[in-house]
Amino acid sequence: MRSDRTAHLKEEAHTWTPELVRDRMIEAVRWARYNAGSPGPSQIRSSMPEYTPTLEDHLAYGWGLPEKAEGVAEAERSKRVTMSPERVDEMIWVLDWCRLYLAKDCPGDAVMLNLWLRCKVHRFNFEAALKSRGYPMSRRHADRMKDRALSTISQRLDREGSKP
Repeated sequence: MRSDRTAHLKEEAHTWTPELVRDRMIEAVRWARYNAGSPGPSQIRSSMPEYTPTLEDHLAYGWGLPEKAEGVAEAERSKRVTMSPERVDEMIWVLDWCRLYLAKDCPGDAVMLNLWLRCKVHRFNFEAALKSRGYPMSRRHADRMKDRALSTISQRLDREGSKP
């Protein structure tokens, strides 16, 4: 019952909260990771179009009837869910929040938020990431910077009148 109540409150939210901003940003970064791929050189691919033989091709070349693998029904295979163009635009807007609301006034907070998001999505240890980059701060201080960044974004979104 408690989860139903919190879900109902989130649906009727009229103001942005740091938790809502955090959830939207994690969702957008995960979407970007799985749909855009990693930056850098791509794998070597053929420039030839993919060939999918038809039934006539199978019969003409003596390949016999095409077979389907057993144990995997068409309905059971995972299908990629496509998003509407409006939802994609919203995800891109969410990915731009650090630049729009933090980079100019609070660049340190933006760096901590981006590092935390990367660690959250890729399942890295945030404290280890801080140490590997040589940041001379404790994990608690980095968490406060991240929380301040989320709060700043939520306040700016409320000031602009954006609907959650």
